[in-house]
Amino acid sequence: MSPAIKNWLRGYGLRCLGGFLCAAVILIYRLASSHFGWVPVSSTEGGFEIQFPAKPEQQTMTGRMNDPRFQNAVFFMVQKDNVGYAAGYGDDFADTASNFTIEQRLDAARDGCLENVQGTFVSEINISKSSAPGREMIFTVNGVRCRARIYISGARRYC
Repeated sequence: MSPAIKNWLRGYGLRCLGGFLCAAVILIYRLASSHFGWVPVSSTEGGFEIQFPAKPEQQTMTGRMNDPRFQNAVFFMVQKDNVGYAAGYGDDFADTASNFTIEQRLDAARDGCLENVQGTFVSEINISKSSAPGREMIFTVNGVRCRARIYISGARRYC
């Protein structure tokens, strides 16, 4: 994976985690015509299955991350054909999950992402997956169109 894509993905995760722990799926906006040849990845701890175009690297982010109560977050990342893919998860703190609405938590993840990557907001829509509320947003970074999906299930955040 190129250092630029890896740093961009790492920075995105760091910023989202700085506001509230989150996990992200970031796909540089490009639709795959089929899943043929994609590698299935399963995370028992994360509670999800996903497919990547190649075997991803797993990375656990730890540290203070703008909040002394930081909890670990796990990301899977890969680059193929100049497209970066990432998926991950992390848990919000109990007080975050109870003191903020889901909309506020989704807003914070969106704002953190845009600020960290110095992105320009294009649009967003409310989405859900398996009854977990979420958001899909479109933004640009240095002229490159990007898409991120964020879901919240209890105290866990997936993106």
